[in-house]
Amino acid sequence: MSHRLPKLIAKAAILRGETLWRALGFKNEKAFQRARARGKIRIPLYPVPYQSRGVYALKTDVDAFLKATRTVADVAAEGSAMS
Repeated sequence: MSHRLPKLIAKAAILRGETLWRALGFKNEKAFQRARARGKIRIPLYPVPYQSRGVYALKTDVDAFLKATRTVADVAAEGSAMS
C-alpha cells in the first residue's frame, strides 16, 4: 500500500479508482474488476456521474467494511492462538 494512500483516504468523502481498489485490498484494477463482475464486492458501488465507466464508494461504507473485516480477522487470529 502506498504511503500516500492513508492521507488520501482521510481527506476524501468518496473513494474511486486506484484509491478504492487499493483500500479494499486488491493488488490491481483487473482483480477489482473481476471481483466486481462476479458480485464479490461487499459494499455499495455507485456509477460515476456523467461518465460511462467507473464507480465510486462512500468512505463511510469502506471504513465500515474494513472495520468488520479487521474484527473478523482479529477474532480468527485469537482463536487460532488459543489452540
